[in-house]
Amino acid sequence: MIVNQYLEQNQEQRLAEALNAVEIELDKNADIYSAGELDAMIGKQPDPKLSANRFYRQGYQDNIWQFYDRKYGIEIETEF
Repeated sequence: MIVNQYLEQNQEQRLAEALNAVEIELDKNADIYSAGELDAMIGKQPDPKLSANRFYRQGYQDNIWQFYDRKYGIEIETEF
């Protein structure tokens, strides 16, 4: 019974650590995406160090497309 309790606590701790690691990674990716958006918004050339990161590229490209959508009055169709 003590062994089961120890194993259960150990498993819960590992799960909490794994969830925390996922949250940290998501936050990091969101920050990189935002950096790409900001660079595009202010008209800065893409950062050569970050441009290989897909989240940076996506943020940069999304903002560029949003700019042209607003400029030319393009409305994107939504699924809902």
